[in-house]
Amino acid sequence: MMKGKNVRTDYAQHVMQGKNYLRQEVSKIAELELTTGGDTANKRIDWGIEKSHSNDAIIITGLKVDDVNVKEWLIRPMRRKSKTKAEEVNGFKHRDLIEYVKRNGEKYIGWITAMYPEKKQCNITTVDGKVLKRYGLKNCRLLWRFNKIYWL
Repeated sequence: MMKGKNVRTDYAQHVMQGKNYLRQEVSKIAELELTTGGDTANKRIDWGIEKSHSNDAIIITGLKVDDVNVKEWLIRPMRRKSKTKAEEVNGFKHRDLIEYVKRNGEKYIGWITAMYPEKKQCNITTVDGKVLKRYGLKNCRLLWRFNKIYWL
């Protein structure tokens, strides 16, 4: 008997079975060629295209393009229930998508994740995942009010 952790492998087996099935079904419809992340990265570097999911999708098609101008989207599902204590502060609500402009002109786009009504401040999580803590609401501009799902 082996000592150590009891590792479950059935999840990985299900994923691999699903991949094999999908590969077989797609092969019936069109020619299928498997590639790796390394191949994609090398082509992207050779062609001078910046890293993004949509650009990688274009690269794996094998089509050489001169100009890649695909708009990136961020989709973020939000919890239905909010744990916030403050309903509204200075016209802003928890989960609002806002733009914050610092004194030096630097701009951040993100959503309000916490509010401090006594000091008219909030925490902002930016679209790239950075958390800004206790920033004043007077330098914020409402971009969009939460409605089940964020998309940018």
